[in-house]
Amino acid sequence: LTISELWQLSYETDMADIKNPSNVESLDLLNFQWSNVTNETLSCSDTAAFINLQAYGDNPVFSNNGLFELQFSVLGNKQAAQDFPHLIYTGNSTQIKVALNNLYLKNSTRIRYGLEIHMFSPLMQACPKLDCKAVITTLVSDEFSPGIFSDVDILSPCSQEDSEKGSFLTWRPVAYTSKEPSVANSSDAKLTSDCSFTNISHVESIAGLFYNDQKNTIVNIFNVTFGTKGDGFYPKTEYVTWSLMLGTGLSVHTKLSITAIVFISVGMAALLFFSVVAGIYYAAQYFRKKPDLLLAESSVN
Repeated sequence: LTISELWQLSYETDMADIKNPSNVESLDLLNFQWSNVTNETLSCSDTAAFINLQAYGDNPVFSNNGLFELQFSVLGNKQAAQDFPHLIYTGNSTQIKVALNNLYLKNSTRIRYGLEIHMFSPLMQACPKLDCKAVITTLVSDEFSPGIFSDVDILSPCSQEDSEKGSFLTWRPVAYTSKEPSVANSSDAKLTSDCSFTNISHVESIAGLFYNDQKNTIVNIFNVTFGTKGDGFYPKTEYVTWSLMLGTGLSVHTKLSITAIVFISVGMAALLFFSVVAGIYYAAQYFRKKPDLLLAESSVN
């Protein structure tokens, strides 16, 4: 997986459809200056690893101490990540967190940012389709990521034939516009292109060290854009962060926790209780009125 482009998208109006910007500019990633790795940015143990990297470029958008940040974290156990949106580690996956911090563009307020992502998939067998596949999974509960009821999976071509041998990317369609993520400080992370096969003959990134000499490797490409109508565009907060999970085999989705099941059970029991009480009350009222009507008829006769 590589991030091949950082897109700066300009809009004339605050449209509901962010797929159609009035102007698109590519910000060069090749000349980034990366921070040194220190004991504060790198942490390792027997079951977990974490590294945080920061970079800036020579483009004017970085002139106000702007940063492009990448965070990689690995856990050896199947569990939810501690930070929003609480993606699930599979024990064979890596969480990647991208943050665009304090990017600046003079005299422009209707700006959003997006990423072009390349996914590399070694072919272990013949696959009839070389395009990767986007799968939307509906979630029952938003307990771990409030307001979000779906997961997005990008499946490599071979994973559609043999899920155990394939690879996946998964994320929740949400980006956060604050270092303290919440529902109030959230926006959309939208897949704004097809996930398609591309005929790239030479990879100009660190991935080239691994894949340029391998003939049985295909490259898929797709775009993700951050923002939604009414969020004030990127300059409102000058910050956006997005997390995704990369792994092999099958992705894992959030299931109902014991707490959620208890609350749902209590709610259903309460609803059933009040329905029964209401039924008894109306039945008692009905049978109480019936003798009164009979007495009234007898008096008339």
